[in-house]
Amino acid sequence: MFSNISWQLFFTAVFVIVVLYYSFVGIVYFPKEILTFLLGKKRQVQPAIVGSPQTQDRQFTNIIGQSRGEHTNDDQHLNKFQSTANSSVTGEEASQQPADITLIESVSNLMEGIKTLFRVIKDAEGNKNDVVSLFPSLLDQYIPIADSKYRYSINAYIYEICTEEYKYEITMQEVNSLWSAVPSNQ
Repeated sequence: MFSNISWQLFFTAVFVIVVLYYSFVGIVYFPKEILTFLLGKKRQVQPAIVGSPQTQDRQFTNIIGQSRGEHTNDDQHLNKFQSTANSSVTGEEASQQPADITLIESVSNLMEGIKTLFRVIKDAEGNKNDVVSLFPSLLDQYIPIADSKYRYSINAYIYEICTEEYKYEITMQEVNSLWSAVPSNQ
């Protein structure tokens, strides 16, 4: 049966089917565009808006809508997004917020540094002595964290990695003593 169909007949049939398919899709989904194309009506380019800037602004406002007024007081704008429980922020608390953000960024950077240092120690097939000798230089770069509420969590993280992942025998007091620059308040 297939020996009676030539390649020319096959390609002609495929071509006719493709043309019919795309004609159907064009007529159903793009009738206006096809009529515009067939009738030769070209889309006219809108001329540039001429006039005063106020006229131009009004014309653009009609097209895209009016913009909201700009906020001149950033604190007022930011307070709008705070919960009602925190709506009474004093000036001292507001100045404390950027310091907290900086502290959190420092904690994040320290955590990345800890991971990197542990990776270096692991690649060098290091031991507990390497942890004790290398970590004070890393932790000394983050003195504000040493006196913050995050110190205990960071110590616990270092302790956990040392004992569980690398099987180093180290105590929490030894981890706490890695913060050589600042005495512990924990």
